[in-house]
Amino acid sequence: MKSLMTRGLCFLMLALAFPAAAQVSVELALNQYNYMQYEPVYARIRIRNFSGQPLVFGKNEKLKGDLLLHITHRGRLVKPIGQKEFSLVGTVLMPGQTQEFIFPIDRYYCMNFVGEYRVYAYVRHQMMKDTFRSHECVLEITKGVEIWRRTVGIPKVLTGRRKLSEMPQEIDSRAFVLRVMTERASRYYYLLVEDPKRIYAVIRVGREIAMVPYSLNVDMLNRLHLIVPAAPRLFRYMVVNLDGKVEQQEMYMQENKVVPRLVRNKDTGEVTRVGGVAAMPGVDYAVPGAAKKTQAKP
Repeated sequence: MKSLMTRGLCFLMLALAFPAAAQVSVELALNQYNYMQYEPVYARIRIRNFSGQPLVFGKNEKLKGDLLLHITHRGRLVKPIGQKEFSLVGTVLMPGQTQEFIFPIDRYYCMNFVGEYRVYAYVRHQMMKDTFRSHECVLEITKGVEIWRRTVGIPKVLTGRRKLSEMPQEIDSRAFVLRVMTERASRYYYLLVEDPKRIYAVIRVGREIAMVPYSLNVDMLNRLHLIVPAAPRLFRYMVVNLDGKVEQQEMYMQENKVVPRLVRNKDTGEVTRVGGVAAMPGVDYAVPGAAKKTQAKP
């Protein structure tokens, strides 16, 4: 009995000699599993303080701490872009408090190559001996399948009288491209705006629904108008300019089996939507929550 008590006391003393294994918990989640090439990749990272004292991230040497990502692509380490770092300066975590951060991973790490990536987050701080990491998340980047393309010229605004010699000798062009990507059991439509040197935008615009058509057309200003399914009987209407900016976005419901579609005036080049009825947010479709998030500081 005395021997058991001695061994138990020694075990307790040994346990107290080391810091707690989970002074900080780190959770990592991605907004989706599959991504179109060049699509923004966001991570949600939650940090909870179990240390029993305030955890302050500052510029002072004793308050320095980091929130870092470890990313591999096909087994090779993905290095940060330049000297960019996630900054937690000014963050204060009280005992038991949890804070959530939304990080645009592709702004800090090169995620342009297709294939599988593995990501985990970890936190370190001068006040703690250990480094604390999250579980690992896996994501796949793909090119998808191109199903539609339209190359258009970039309009030039001319004022006053111009001589023929002053007119542009070559018209610059850009392309609107519609691609489809499979994610689990669904297929999603993506719009890309590109030229041979640059990708201007990658936008997930809707999802493929069996036997439901999509509609695309270009107006006199070379803006793209598109109508794509967002859900059964629900459609998204968008107007996108040559810089990839969404100038207009509206949701419409199918009405009496008539789906909304685009009509182009052959004389003026104007494109308009006809058919369907305006959808009511919160009734016909869910409105994304407005929960406040903490953005990463470059």
